[in-house]
Amino acid sequence: MGRIGGIVLANKRMFSVDVTETDAFLEMPLTAQALYFHLGMRGDDDGFVSNPRSIVRVSGCSESDLVTLAKSACSHKRLPDLKFYIPSAHPSEPQYSQ
Repeated sequence: MGRIGGIVLANKRMFSVDVTETDAFLEMPLTAQALYFHLGMRGDDDGFVSNPRSIVRVSGCSESDLVTLAKSACSHKRLPDLKFYIPSAHPSEPQYSQ
């Protein structure tokens, strides 16, 4: 098990090809696609990511990649605290259509 700020995280994550094989996902820049996986790996067990900007920096991606993901159907951004939710990181989550 991994640990982030006192929170215990699983070492394994599952991503759905129902998301990663869509035209919308594959048409995003490769850096935005990579950021999706980095966010998914660092999210909690329910798919929530509380520090997306830190992950942008350590992964070498850009704020524009974060904006691209926020506008896509691949993630959901909650304001004002800028937390991300990665739907396919949670196995029981219904898949989103295009």
